[in-house]
Amino acid sequence: MEQATIMQTAKNPQAQKKDGIPDGKQPRIRRVVAFVGSPRRRATYEAVQELETSLKSHAPVDFEYVFLADSHLGFCRGCKLCFDKGEEFCPSRDDRDSLLEKMTGADGVIFATPNYSFHVPALMKNLLDRLGFVFHRPRFFGKAFTALVAQGIFGGASIQRYLETMGSKDRDSDGTSEDEC
Repeated sequence: MEQATIMQTAKNPQAQKKDGIPDGKQPRIRRVVAFVGSPRRRATYEAVQELETSLKSHAPVDFEYVFLADSHLGFCRGCKLCFDKGEEFCPSRDDRDSLLEKMTGADGVIFATPNYSFHVPALMKNLLDRLGFVFHRPRFFGKAFTALVAQGIFGGASIQRYLETMGSKDRDSDGTSEDEC
């Protein structure tokens, strides 16, 4: 079995207060979707399984795995129709909308990825590129999110920060999160 360092984060109490939700009053997470950006079901998958077991030890949770390697997701063409006219005008017809529905239907979202060349692999990057329009809209504000990075070498902290920025509602117009300023 491959050795892996698991890095994950959860909202801190300060963020909860800032969001207007008092400490101890967070809504219960009933449904979690984990988007797994590894083409193999090894260290990253095993790390998500550990997180699933941990979550279920606290309360019943419906947990779904989405293996991006099994999804048909074309590359972003950079046409910006999703920004200018709306995501329904995207010329690509693939699994993007079903993946988006899974996020919408979940109380919590996990982006799980291995460390490939000190960054996310192409599968995860492609998902994030195709969902670029979402990161500029309040659709997922208030949704629980965490990033999980499995690695056999160093560099995971920067990948984790990248994924947290993508999953954060606290991004400025330049794409940085408040923590980076």
